[in-house]
Formats: sequence, structure tokens, C-alpha cells
Amino acid sequence: MDCDEVFNYWEPLHFLHFGWGKQTWEYAPQYALRSYGYLELHRVLILLMSFVGLGTRIQAFYAVRLALGIGCAFCEAVFVRAVARHVDRRVSNYTLLGLAGMAGMFHSGAALLPSSFAMCWAMLGSAAAMSRPGTRRRVGCAVCAFAVAVVWGWPYSAVVALPFVVEEIVERREFLLNSMAIGVCAVVVTAGLAAAIDSWYYGSWVLAGWNQIAYNVLGRGGDSTLYGTEPWYFYVKNGLLNANIVVVLAIVCLPLWTVSWLALRLAGRRGDADHWRLLFRVLPFYVTLGVFSLQPHKEERFLSIVYPHMCFNAAVSLSLLRPLYSSPRLGYLVLCVAGIVGALRMAALVQYYAAPTHAFRQLPAAYMSERVVCMGSDWYRFPSSFWLPHNYRLQFVESAFDGHLPGDFTPSWISGSTRASTAMRRDDFNSMNRWEPAHATLSNMTTEVCDYIIDVEYPERSLPMEGAWKTVAQCVPILDTEHTPLLARVAKDLVENQHVIQVNSNSTIEHACDILIKHDIQSVPLFDQETQTYVGMFDLHDLATYILLKRSDQDNDSSAVQIQAAAARSSASGLARDAIMMGKRDSVSLLSDMSHMNPFYSVLPETTLAQVVAVFARGTHRVAVMDGNKIRGILSQTRVIRYFFEHCTESLTASESRLLDTPLRHLGLVTNDVVKVKPNSPVIQALALLERWRISSLAIVDEDDRIAGNLSVADVKYLAKQRRLASGTCMELVQAARFVQGMRDGRDRAAVFSVRPEATLRYALTKLIATGAHRVWVTEPRGTEERMRSGSISIGADPTPPMPMRRASVSSTSSQTVPIAPQHYAGSFNDKVCGVVSLTDILRLLTDTAPNQPELNPELNYASMD
Repeated sequence: MDCDEVFNYWEPLHFLHFGWGKQTWEYAPQYALRSYGYLELHRVLILLMSFVGLGTRIQAFYAVRLALGIGCAFCEAVFVRAVARHVDRRVSNYTLLGLAGMAGMFHSGAALLPSSFAMCWAMLGSAAAMSRPGTRRRVGCAVCAFAVAVVWGWPYSAVVALPFVVEEIVERREFLLNSMAIGVCAVVVTAGLAAAIDSWYYGSWVLAGWNQIAYNVLGRGGDSTLYGTEPWYFYVKNGLLNANIVVVLAIVCLPLWTVSWLALRLAGRRGDADHWRLLFRVLPFYVTLGVFSLQPHKEERFLSIVYPHMCFNAAVSLSLLRPLYSSPRLGYLVLCVAGIVGALRMAALVQYYAAPTHAFRQLPAAYMSERVVCMGSDWYRFPSSFWLPHNYRLQFVESAFDGHLPGDFTPSWISGSTRASTAMRRDDFNSMNRWEPAHATLSNMTTEVCDYIIDVEYPERSLPMEGAWKTVAQCVPILDTEHTPLLARVAKDLVENQHVIQVNSNSTIEHACDILIKHDIQSVPLFDQETQTYVGMFDLHDLATYILLKRSDQDNDSSAVQIQAAAARSSASGLARDAIMMGKRDSVSLLSDMSHMNPFYSVLPETTLAQVVAVFARGTHRVAVMDGNKIRGILSQTRVIRYFFEHCTESLTASESRLLDTPLRHLGLVTNDVVKVKPNSPVIQALALLERWRISSLAIVDEDDRIAGNLSVADVKYLAKQRRLASGTCMELVQAARFVQGMRDGRDRAAVFSVRPEATLRYALTKLIATGAHRVWVTEPRGTEERMRSGSISIGADPTPPMPMRRASVSSTSSQTVPIAPQHYAGSFNDKVCGVVSLTDILRLLTDTAPNQPELNPELNYASMD
């Protein structure tokens, strides 16, 4: 909901019925810009709900919403029926389709706004005005409907009636005085009744509609531009968002009518009266668009009064274009496409902007004492007091916002009556949008005043609430419009605003390795500049295979020869082997997927996180999120694990919680089948083991199987820069790699992280997140070989009771918790390596635990480029 709808209409309506609510300066008696008469029309619905026993605030809210929606639908039906009777049946069908699929009608039709009220009555007035001139019924119905729209709704909606007035002057000059008399009577009656209600509430003679015009148009008492200005094309841009194709067709309607009129003249026909009268039917949209576009202060809701006329103009355009296309269904197809786009916009509004209502519904009940919920800089997201639980009140907190915040109506039980509160003149309101301290609590007093705070936290910005507010009771996702591009709002949050590193497919291997070292990554997509497509992925496993092939040309090492023979069976490896003798001219594109370990695998932005996890559980380390021919981001195992740790561990199922609290020994992760090398083992032998077992790391152990280091496929990229290391030992390569990494970021990379078999999977996961590693070794004190047999356990059953664990906050600004485990969970340098826990293992276990394992939809994935 728009904040103007909430604070200028829902809150005063709540006050009229329940005796308390927020008050804006427009309702201060010294300004009196808003009409209580408009609110009383809707209060009748709440009184009827109370009469039948449905008097809660949320029930009253939905009752009003439902009534507004039904009323708008009725007016639309009358409008479409009038188009069918007095214009053309095909045009009426087109109009109906446009109205049904228009996102603007979706949110304005049921809005508690005078502009929406005026839109409905303008539809009734336009429906009456579509009949032939010359009848008193036409004039009477149209004038009365327009008068209600202007006086009881929105005074600026009078611009919609201007073409009708001009038509009456042109077509019925002899009855002009009669028409004017009807109009004057309608305005006097409606305005007199509205003025009587407003004057009673404000305590003095008031006509709220005139006060609005005086403030916004004549500049008396203030300046509407204080609340923002927009460029002249604002409504066109907004129309594309809320009406897409329909607004384009509506704008070209008048040029098409002109071409049609000229064609009739050139054909020797002056044109019939119906074609001329059609001009007056399409003009309301243009007059309204032109008048409002000239005003510096613009808001989306202003144009809603001509949304139905926008659909009518679009329908006329399609009808005038009908001779240009042969298929009679083309017009319906165009509007169906517009309706589908509009439905997506409606779904986006519900999905991305409904968080405030969900958050307020999560507040716990307060039956014994009154509680206060506070809002800071995002005060405008308040969904109205109708959404507050029983015994709750809203209070604003001092924030970066320096404008005029709404105050509070004096509760009717304090002032003595509703009228006493509405007529009370106070000094804490102003019309210049100046900050009023009385309307907000000081930021250093929040802990004394507020029981709960509802605010928005954005990852890209500092937290809005600090200090003592550390406990997060409930989190609801909401769209960050400032940092989310329009086309990316349906993409996964994990790759938003990600800078994608890519390499030209014609680059040399040395250049590609420089990119990997510079950005500390293990793979990079290859982009072909000529075809403007991605041709594959350059992975460090591919580089390892390439080095083995090149090494096999220089000596007859048996392991290298075996790998060379295996690699030659693939066409890609065969091409690479032919290019080995080219030295520095070797192209990185020839290495793409040489190892067949990590091919280029891509998914669409709509692919769910559960589906991506299922892909990772099969051994894939990263996928590209594609939008057309462009990579929006690279999603890795590390990114998914970190996201799971930061956002999902507080909402786990019972089986997932048991899994995380299961010791590693019972998960089959403690085994003697660990691939390992000695510190003095040749690098070429380690590379052969990596490729043979299709793994990403090796444990470097001494003669007693004590872990001395870790050789990862990530270290292979340093061989391209220091080729002498290819002839050295494993420990020499690891030391050189750690030295370069330490020089770059100043961090100690020599540490090898390990855990004991008694440690839980939760502890191992925390270790991986904290260190940024891809795997953690499982070690056990020497002399316990008899206990090294791997065990297994059903995740559905209760495992061996885990060790007791305490929980602590990760930081002062997060509700995420991490385990503080017993000391014997951590491995020791004297331990013997007996297993390994990798990110793939954790993702596979989580996938197997899920009750309904996600299946990949082939339509949401691209084929692997291997």
C-alpha cells in the first residue's frame, strides 16, 4: 500500500471507528485538506461488519478491501457494457481484456484512495456520456457521476469530464443552459453534503476539496513540490510498468484516429457522426495525461483516474489497425500477452512488497498490558493500525528521515469524543514538511519506550538498528529496489550484483592463470568475442591434465604416460596434445573441459536453490547463472554453503537438525581410504593422483601418517607462473603457493584444519565457513586404529547423543548462532589422518536428508558445454 493511502485514509478511518490512530498534518483543523465525508462512506462497511459480529481490525480491513474491489468491478462492467452498446462490440471485448490484465487496475481498484474512488465514478460518468447527445438522461447521469467523483473523491478528476463538457457545448448549443443548470445543481447538492460532514468534524465551516486546490494549485499555505518532483515523462514510464503494451496503444490512438479521418476525407466521405463522436471518447486520456504531466509534483496514483480510458483507447487503436492484419485474433493475442506481463507484475507486487504485513502479523499477542512497536527510517512501510495485534501501538523512532512524520489523533477516550479530537487545534503540525520532534522517540530512548522494533536490514548497507537491539525475533524477505536491477528481480539472491570474471577464449594459458591468481578463483568462463558466446570453462583440473600431458612429452614417467593415454581418448585432449609443442602460444580454449571434471554447467535465474544443491551433490563445484547469452553470476559450493549457514540453520527440519548433530564417525566420513602423498613426493605424481581419483585435494602426511599439509588443485595455477615447481616436490609447491597468497593478503595460509571423528557435522560445517576452506581433514590420535572402522546410521533415527553444546551470537548485529564445541572436537598435529569432510559431502548429505529431493527441470537448465 502507498504510505499516503495508509496515513491519510486507513489511519483516520481506524480512528473514527476504534478511537485512536495516526494523524497527518492534512487533518489538522488549521489546514483541513482531507474529507471526513469520504471516510464516512467506508466506515458504514465496518459498522455493518460489527453488527454481524465480525468486528476485529483485520476483518474490518479486508471487508473494506473486498467492498472496494466489488464496487470497482461493477463500475468496470457498466463501462464495458456502454462501450459495447454505443461504440463497438469488438472494442468492448478489447477493453475488457485490457482491464483484466492491467497491473495498475489490480492495485488501484481496491485502494482506499480518493483517486480510486474518482476513477470508479468517472467510469460511470463516461459510460453515461457515451450515449448519443440530446437526451436529458445522458446529461443527468453523467453530470451527477462526475460531480460525485470531483466533490466526494478527488477534485482534479474534473479534467476527465472536460471532453464531455466540450461535446455538450458543440453538439447541444440550444440546450446549453439546461445542461449547466443540471451541473450546478449536482455540484451544489454533493458539495453541500460533503461540506456539512467536514465542517462538523473540523469544528468550523470547511470544504476540503477547495482547500486541496488552494494548496496544490494556488500555493496557499504551502508547496506541493516539497514532497518531490518528477520529469515530464514520468507517467509514460510509469504506464509502461503498470500497463506495458496497453499504454503504447493508448498513446497512438489519436494519431490513428487522425489517419483514419483523413482517409475518409480522401475517399470522398466527410465521415459520419459516430466517427467524429469517437474523438470525444478518446480525449479524456490525453487531456488528463497532458495536464498532470505539466505539474512538477507527480505520483503514480494520480493517473489511475484514466486507467479505464487508457484501456479503451488501446482497444480503439487495435480496432483502427484491424484492416492491416488478416487474423481477427491478433488483437486478442496482443492483449493476452499484455495480460500475462501484467499478471507477472501483480505477482511481483505480492511477492516482493508484502513483507510489512507479514512482519506485523508475527507480533506475539499482548493481553495483559499495552506494548509498543517502533519503526525508524522505513516508517512509510507501516501497513496501518488495522494490522496491529490487540493492545499494540505504533511509535516512530528518530532516524535519518528529516521530514514531517505523522502524529497521533488524541484518543477519543481522552478528549471525550471523536469530534473533540478532530477539531482540536495543535501546534505540532506544519505544512512545510519540517521535522517535528514530538512525533518521534529519541534514538537513545528506544530500549525504554519500544518493546519491538520493525525495520529493514539491507546486506549492502549498515544496520539501521544498533546498540541493545541484537535479538531478531522474525525475519521476512523484502525487495531492495535500490540495489536490484529491474530485470534481475526474479534471479536468485545469491548472484545479485556479482562481478563476473571471464577470459577471452583466444587468451594464452599463462594469461588465464594470471586471472585465476589475481582474483583467487579456481575456474573462469571462456568467452568467444567473435561469436559473442561462452564456449566453456577453464578449470584448474584442466590445467593439471595439461601439465601432465606436457610432462609426458618430456619423459616416460609411467603414471604420466597412463594419464596421457587416457586423455588422448577424448577429442578435446587430443587437440590439446597436438598444441603442446606450441609453448606459450597454447590457447586456453583448447584446455576447456580437458579433465571432464567441471564442465560448463549453467542454469536459469528461475532455478531454485534446492535444485542447484542437487547438482552440487553430484560433484559439480560451480554453475553459471545465465540470463539469455549473458552470465549474471557464478554460483559455487562455497557460496551456497555460506548462504545455508547464514539464513537457513534457524529453520531446519527435525531430520536436518539430527544430521548436523551427528558425529562424523557415524556418517561414513571416517575411513582409511584417504588419498595422500609424502612431503617429498613429486608434484607430477600428486597431479596424477588428483586426476586418477577425480578429487580436489590431497593430504600431505609424514612417515607416521601425521598430517603435514594440504595440496589442493587451487595450487596448480602457480605452476604456470613458476614452471620449475612442476619438477619439484609437493611440499615445495605448497610452500610457494602459501607464500604468494600470504604476500597478497597478509593472512597466514600455512595452517591445516582438522577435526576429530567425535566432532559433529555442524562443527565441521562451522569450521569450513570460518576458514573459507573447501574441505577439513578428519584426524584421530595414534593407537586407535581399531576404532577407525567407518560406521553408518539412518538419518531418520536418533544417533549417538551428541556432546552438549552452547550457542553464541556470531556478531552483535546478527541473530545467527554457531556452536561452541568441546576442545576434543578439534584435531591435533600429532593425530593420524583418517578421513575428509568436503563441501560436496555436506551438500550430498543435506540432499539425501530432504523429504522431497528436488528434481532438475530440463527446461530451466542449459546443456553442458563439454
